[in-house]
Amino acid sequence: MINEKVHTEISIIRFFGDDTAILVSAQTTTISFDASEKDLVSLESIDSGFKKIQFPALITSQPKNAEEHSLETSNSNVQSESTPVDVSEKTLLEKKTVAKGKKANNKQNNKKVTRVAEDPSKFVIRDLSVSNDLKLLALITENKQLYIYETKNWTLVNTTENSKKCNSVIFDPKGEFVLVADKFGDAYRYPISIFPQPLQPELLLGHVSILTTLSFIKVSKRADSNENDEYMSELLLVSGDRDEKLRLSSYPNCYNIHSYCLGHKEFVSALDVPNFPSGVSKSLLISGAGDGTVKLWDVSNNPSKSGPSILLQSLDMPKIGIDCPNMKELSEVGITGIKSCRTSTNDFLVAVIVESVPSIFLFKLKVDLVGLNSTLVLIEILNTDSAMPELSDVSTNPSTNNVPVAIGFDIPGRLFVSYAIDSKNHPSKKIEAFDYDSSIGKLVSCEDKIRFTNLITPTVEVAEEPKSIFEWGRKSYARDKHNKE
Repeated sequence: MINEKVHTEISIIRFFGDDTAILVSAQTTTISFDASEKDLVSLESIDSGFKKIQFPALITSQPKNAEEHSLETSNSNVQSESTPVDVSEKTLLEKKTVAKGKKANNKQNNKKVTRVAEDPSKFVIRDLSVSNDLKLLALITENKQLYIYETKNWTLVNTTENSKKCNSVIFDPKGEFVLVADKFGDAYRYPISIFPQPLQPELLLGHVSILTTLSFIKVSKRADSNENDEYMSELLLVSGDRDEKLRLSSYPNCYNIHSYCLGHKEFVSALDVPNFPSGVSKSLLISGAGDGTVKLWDVSNNPSKSGPSILLQSLDMPKIGIDCPNMKELSEVGITGIKSCRTSTNDFLVAVIVESVPSIFLFKLKVDLVGLNSTLVLIEILNTDSAMPELSDVSTNPSTNNVPVAIGFDIPGRLFVSYAIDSKNHPSKKIEAFDYDSSIGKLVSCEDKIRFTNLITPTVEVAEEPKSIFEWGRKSYARDKHNKE
């Protein structure tokens, strides 16, 4: 009997520009190019429609002797920092291996331990970010690696190993630094440099709890204490942690704490910052947590109000989705994704997904620009379950269950949703896209315009067991905070 392999799910969805989607599955990132029509994401030919990047490129290659590497390195022509470098991941990994090998194995050059030979599963991508100017892409992996790519030719710019496992990675607004948040509660930033210049970490801030997410937000700040009506923009770094709180710190001087957002009763698992048009001084945050709530915060730094961080609204998702499949059976409810989108009419749509619930919760964000009456209004609860399996790897199990695991709005405002693939969830498709029809107030399928027929994700021998965010990252989100495992 031949057992069919199981495809892995798409765990991260990102976008840059109007025509490019980045889909992450296990160790692979797929860049989807729209080269012909505005409404087509995938092309008929996989070679022209998708570019796949495997991390790392040559995991199974045999490392050379440390002395040979040393000679090759010393005799090679090293380009200056200002010169673009097209360097392979193998080269970077081998050169790092030399430095480590010379330090730890001076007497045993023939005995080499290198990350090149590690288990490929340890290179699973944890998070990914694209710079605002769309020129750089950064990602972090399960085995502490940070990779930085340039997006013109998708070549590796630099890589390093973080001291601890990281949960989040973002670029600063100018694209000069890449920031990471680790499981020891620290956030670092790396000035972006081109190999062979090393990436040097700089500590920005520390929590007493594991960091779960990072983001940036701008608020209005009084320009001069003697002038009542003049304000300037202040950049804040938002950091969420396992101990239910959000911290807003002045960037880059993060020792100056602007405020806290306190109200969640469990770990912060999702964060979104609505993108207001220029000239709007309103600053809002939307957060989700392991307590099953979605909260709307006003962090606008306006001294005429009662404080810099105000809880405007708290949504109890188990109550809102009481009739959704699986919701009543869940003993713990966690928010796994929140994404917002500003439409062409300057309205805001907010999509929310809940762990193990086959539904998309769509809200409209009504913004009060001068007061404290901004609110999230439920528009639709879309049941994503389907009855017709399409994946070959679930042919032996006709039951389907489309549980969203990742969501994202592209620039035109279409919502992309990927579904869980594991021992208990067998989706009818890996990913699909929806458009919001304002005339009926509902999400409608874009299947006639956007196709993913050529998208092939990595395969595994056996479907994994579902991974709950309450146990994710080796109990980094453990509800029993006294359990020191």
